[in-house]
Amino acid sequence: MEEDLGAHLSEATLGRINLFRQVDFSPIFGIFDLCSTVKIKAGELLLRAGEKNNSVYILLSGRLSVHFPFAGKEEAVFFVEPGESVGEMSVLDQEPVSADVFAIEDSVLLKMDEDIVWSLVHSSHAFACNLLTLLTSRLRRTNFRITGRVIDVDVLTGLRRREWFQEILARYVRRAVEDGAPTSIILIEVDELDDFIKRNGRHLGERVLYVIASTLKNNLRPSELVARWGESGFAVLLPLTGKEKARTVAVRLHEVLNRALSWVPTITISMGLAEERENPSPLVLVAEGEDALKRAKQMGGGVSE
Repeated sequence: MEEDLGAHLSEATLGRINLFRQVDFSPIFGIFDLCSTVKIKAGELLLRAGEKNNSVYILLSGRLSVHFPFAGKEEAVFFVEPGESVGEMSVLDQEPVSADVFAIEDSVLLKMDEDIVWSLVHSSHAFACNLLTLLTSRLRRTNFRITGRVIDVDVLTGLRRREWFQEILARYVRRAVEDGAPTSIILIEVDELDDFIKRNGRHLGERVLYVIASTLKNNLRPSELVARWGESGFAVLLPLTGKEKARTVAVRLHEVLNRALSWVPTITISMGLAEERENPSPLVLVAEGEDALKRAKQMGGGVSE
């Protein structure tokens, strides 16, 4: 592992980091001169469970894998993608690291020592809020994994599963019919994912699914719900949204997913739209969405309704 003092990062680069969303850099920009840039090769250990840690590591490029000791063996809980971070919990509570963190690709990280982290917490309200949001999400995710409460949660993506989505959808459909307000869904599928995995390996296929899930979560409003829908698919619920507006959302999501997956040009994404109008049946709504999804796949990807 190589470490160089000083991190000369542009505001554009910092703006893509989850911890720095909406942060005003003007009063704190010089603080990054006190940080370090760390380079770690694929297979190297960044953090070891049970050891002390005094730094937060933010992934700038590459990919990490986090493993928790569980049931006598180590099981991967989640992956870390560029813009995400590790080490926050052990810095904040001063307890040993709770998981092993490996590089699964050659990676470059921004290293912030604990005094810098606390300085940012005190000087930037936005940074402190981002840190709280991150920790809450991380705790929920690992709690589901370690306690065995994984019935409703997909371990790879951290999203709720299809059964949960169907239950929530039924509630929203009933409410939409009672209120006379539209509700729409978007069904999303990675085209020919099985063939892609056969050619490139399951590891790369799982990375594609993880990137899609992360991109969807980061580009939907809090009221818009997303879930894992089958092995190669996802579902998005758009409450109080008619098909015209839903199509605008779908086209935007299709564009951001294509950008997020630009490193795998062989992947195409299909989306099917459906709107609940007067029929109080979520099954009908899903069937219409699946029909639209089939039409999109027949077109070679894109958005259909």
